Amino acid sequence: GIVILSHTPGAGAEDEDELGTSRKFSSNRFQVELMRELVSRVTELVLVGQPDLRAAATTAVWELAKASMERTVELTAKLETAQRQYAASKGQSRKMQALQHSMDTWKRHKAELEVVVDESVVQGVFIHRYRDSNPYIRKESLDALRQLILLRPDMFLKDKYLKYIGWMASDKEACVR
Repeated sequence: GIVILSHTPGAGAEDEDELGTSRKFSSNRFQVELMRELVSRVTELVLVGQPDLRAAATTAVWELAKASMERTVELTAKLETAQRQYAASKGQSRKMQALQHSMDTWKRHKAELEVVVDESVVQGVFIHRYRDSNPYIRKESLDALRQLILLRPDMFLKDKYLKYIGWMASDKEACVR
């Protein structure tokens, strides 16, 4: 089957079943597990011999990584706001407790998404696809790394990742350079 993901900021805390009744679920845990499972399944397709399928799967993995990093940027903004609110709410123990719980949850969610992208996508896909025989896949891999660097320079603007850009700048295909 085909899975279609859409991200709506602020959505995800409630879901309705077939009867229209609302049920609560842990949206952060659900999002991380869903992302981990999707990346795992699509990564299996990245390794196939058929170039067109490999290119499509590689592009799909990059889009999942980009969506994950966009979510970490949103979580960082939420954390900064919550930290300011926490500092301003001295003496209001209930509010401080609620804010602390939210901040802990967001930090954990952000860290889990970062692990999925770094270990599963970058280490599991990029390391193999930046040397792919198909120049389109090499170009897409370089473009994806560029997007990740722009989204999260604190995480990706490091020698560990920049060396690949240097290596790909001398690629034999002009479209990759």
